[in-house]
Amino acid sequence: MTHAAPQYLTDPRAHPQDPHSPAVWVIESPNPDVLAELLAERLNTAPAAITFTTDAFGRRALSPDTLQSHPAAATLDFSISRRGNICVIGICPAGRFGVDIELLPAPPTWRDTASDCCCESELNWILTHDKQDQPEAFLQIWTAKEATGKALGLGLNTDPRNTELAECHGQLTLVRIQGHASLATGWTLHQTRIRMTDAIAVVSVVIAHAVR
Repeated sequence: MTHAAPQYLTDPRAHPQDPHSPAVWVIESPNPDVLAELLAERLNTAPAAITFTTDAFGRRALSPDTLQSHPAAATLDFSISRRGNICVIGICPAGRFGVDIELLPAPPTWRDTASDCCCESELNWILTHDKQDQPEAFLQIWTAKEATGKALGLGLNTDPRNTELAECHGQLTLVRIQGHASLATGWTLHQTRIRMTDAIAVVSVVIAHAVR
């Protein structure tokens, strides 16, 4: 199953063209209430009506009161990632959903991180790129693994090497999740790079089929 590509927005006041598709906001220096404001718009309610709790893995989630008061929230999923003053917020009307962001240039220690989180085939894929492009190739792998962990609700509380990616038709694709190829069925990876004021953002979005 292939999911429609998310809509990318850089203005928190911007409205997605299709409210039934996933939307991802990449925002510089967002205000503290931006997540509640964006969710409130999706749920047709006031930001003050959106309250949060924290799940067992430290992931922010909608509170039971919000879920009870807004039935549409039962299928909605959202995800957040921050680097520096840049925040990525993704909202998906249905299904599991995860986003992650990293900034170019990659940290000088990226090779050490790659050795710890990438399986052999992924390391070989990074090395197929020209030397100057290898840091960004690593960030594509890393953000995809992070986004997948968020969509699973686990973060990086499992071995990142159990999620495996491979290039297919010129783009990275999830081929194993939690060590199993069968679990990757119905999961779609979308990636983009967005030029911000002082950096280039590498963004990964993972969307699963519409089950909770």
